[in-house]
Amino acid sequence: TLTQRAQFYRQLQNLLKSGIPVGLSLNYIAENIAFYLRPMVRDMIEHVQQGGRLSETMVRYPSVFPAWEVSLVRASEIGGTLPEAMGDVADAIEMEMALRHEVNAKTFHLKATAVVFVLVMLVVSGAQAAAGAGVSAVLANLGQALLIFSLFMAGAIAVWQGWKMLGRTRRGAEVIFELMSRLPLIGPVQNLMIRIRFARVLGALWNAGIAPMEALESAAHAAGSAHIKHRIADQLAQVGQGATLSEVLGPTNILPPEVMYLLQSGETSGSVAESLRSGVGYMQMELEAQVKTLPAKAQLLFYLILVPLIGYFVIKFWTDYASSLMGAM
Repeated sequence: TLTQRAQFYRQLQNLLKSGIPVGLSLNYIAENIAFYLRPMVRDMIEHVQQGGRLSETMVRYPSVFPAWEVSLVRASEIGGTLPEAMGDVADAIEMEMALRHEVNAKTFHLKATAVVFVLVMLVVSGAQAAAGAGVSAVLANLGQALLIFSLFMAGAIAVWQGWKMLGRTRRGAEVIFELMSRLPLIGPVQNLMIRIRFARVLGALWNAGIAPMEALESAAHAAGSAHIKHRIADQLAQVGQGATLSEVLGPTNILPPEVMYLLQSGETSGSVAESLRSGVGYMQMELEAQVKTLPAKAQLLFYLILVPLIGYFVIKFWTDYASSLMGAM
């Protein structure tokens, strides 16, 4: 889960900052982590003690560690900044957790309203269908409406659990991410998160001294977007022709103009990695601003859909009721 990953990285950051080697740090974590994750951590310990890198074992567990985390850890191992990378990953995960919590809290009443609306419509439809047939028929229809509602809720919960399980696989997470990035309200938020991942990993790889072409390819892969991969692949030829990083990224429109300005300034002063880090901070502030307005936009869209439906059912109910009265006369 996000919480377990954040705790893993945060504990590893604190232990490494204290001067404890990676192997001993992982050994301490293995004693305090969930039992079903201990075999994975022991595998990491064994690999690290044999002289391997932590990122090499993280690749073996794609359902636990996304590609961008592996790329960031790999870059930090090359550059000798592993504790800082652990903190960066933990910060990113904790920010995502906070954003999700904020959105869920502010849209809870919308979800509750939708559930109540479905229940009320089923009850009203059942009572209307049995109107004039006696109390027993009304009660029977109400019981059937409650049964349909229970099946609807069970189906919704099953779909949600299946969605979560799909998201825990690497391929499933990529599919879900691409799908969500195309939605009207969530799409801009997801696309901004993709850009933040790209810039964060690219900055870490650049700071580690990775070749520009490899750094761009790895960052595009870590972003988790096929669209960004294609855009970067189309521009890689310019890298071999001596183009600067800003000249390569300019036509792709991956990074906002403000971040591109920071990048150009960093190229002039020789501080590309620091400029990308500053750009990540700017995009994170923009992301937080978008998330704050997301519940209000979702509420507006929800009521634009719900109000006409309520109006339709109310009009239909009274017209049917009036028709039954006219028939009785």
